[in-house]
Amino acid sequence: MGDGLPIFLTGESFHSRVVEHRCITQEEAIAHDARRVAREERAEAMKARKELEMEQVKRNQDRRALHKEEIKQWEEERDQAKAEKHSWSKTKPKLGKLEGPALKPTLNRDNDHDNGDGGDEVPNSEN
Repeated sequence: MGDGLPIFLTGESFHSRVVEHRCITQEEAIAHDARRVAREERAEAMKARKELEMEQVKRNQDRRALHKEEIKQWEEERDQAKAEKHSWSKTKPKLGKLEGPALKPTLNRDNDHDNGDGGDEVPNSEN
């Protein structure tokens, strides 16, 4: 035929190619299903993270609002002390550090350079 493939469909080389192709397609289907399941799990984790993030944003907004009230009260006390010509030594309230967002869930992928033992150790290059 000119393409290098066997002409007869009953030959041993043709049969081995068919078996090999079946194995490859089955492995690809299993890998595809595993990736789909991983994506679905990650989507669920992202939903949970989004809810946590919304709660964190709400807490930060509440802290900012409380801080604004403290600043207003501080300014009123400062202005009153200035009007009465008293010394003023109270420091201005600080907002402080706000909560950071939750970490994004990662999709666990097998690396090509992984040696299969599941460890994250770097091979020792000393001889």
